Amino acid sequence: MPYSLKGRNVLVTAGSRGLGALVCEKFAAEGANVLINYHSNAEAAQQLADKLEKEYSVNCHIAQADTLVAAENDQLVHTTVEKLGGLDIIIANAGWTRFTRPGDIYDMSHDEWNKCWAANVMSHLQLMQTAQPIMSKNPDGGVYIATSSIAGITTGGSSMAYSVTKAAGLHLMKHFAFTFGPEIRVNAVLPGLLLTEWGMKFGDNIINALKERSTLRHETYLDDCADAYISLAKNTSATGQQLTVDAVFCPGGISSVGRSSRPLYKDSNALSLKANSCGKSVSVKLVGSKRPTGLKTGEQGIENDSQKLDIFGNIRISRTLNNIGEKNNERRK
Repeated sequence: MPYSLKGRNVLVTAGSRGLGALVCEKFAAEGANVLINYHSNAEAAQQLADKLEKEYSVNCHIAQADTLVAAENDQLVHTTVEKLGGLDIIIANAGWTRFTRPGDIYDMSHDEWNKCWAANVMSHLQLMQTAQPIMSKNPDGGVYIATSSIAGITTGGSSMAYSVTKAAGLHLMKHFAFTFGPEIRVNAVLPGLLLTEWGMKFGDNIINALKERSTLRHETYLDDCADAYISLAKNTSATGQQLTVDAVFCPGGISSVGRSSRPLYKDSNALSLKANSCGKSVSVKLVGSKRPTGLKTGEQGIENDSQKLDIFGNIRISRTLNNIGEKNNERRK
């Protein structure tokens, strides 16, 4: 039997912008009350809350919290109950990463690895530890939906730490589902490339290459991805599931992706970026004004400020960022 969302009380972490903001609106459109968590942009959160209250006649509040901090996750749950009068659904949308050089295990510090772990794993544990006793007492139980990523099921994404911790988060989700059923249903949504403010940081060359090689010839539409949260929240026959919403899906999986994806120098005015998808290649060029210094040829490729973004596990693209020069190996000494 479908789980009606009308009158439910929903907490959305990282809900003021991007995917989180659209998910908030989707739930409000279903008649749910929403607590919008934000980290730093109170103005965006309040504007969204005002809009949802006006357009959908639901109860909306905002609350600042850093989901990297255990005490703030705990307080966020209690604030939701206080302001909305209860808690039925958590959309755990917050996370953390940064772009790193793929294959370089020194490019992210131990503190940054721990930050990824705190955001992408421990925040879920902390939210559930506080919310579980509350949601279990609801007549219809509760719903917990985590925002994961394609990177959690491949060796892709913006960084190794992001991929690893998203994978760990998915396994934790399955433990939650097994442990807290039937009272609480726990699932995850795994988006592909979303053209949010964050997604646009990949740059036009990589985004266009992804679209060209994707099965559906476009990025993962934000609206389609947000709909997945509504579907999972309503579905009373799904728990412990990871719902992939990705237009760039490669049926052959990661094993079919070509191994060599280092950039090869082509001429004095351009850098050719070799992208591999499902065993096929597509070339993308970044045009420069002069030959970069410290550039090695052939299989060694560009060794400094380039990022081979093994995006979503299906397309490997080398992206040149900032200045290109000789590689600094000091961190390895």
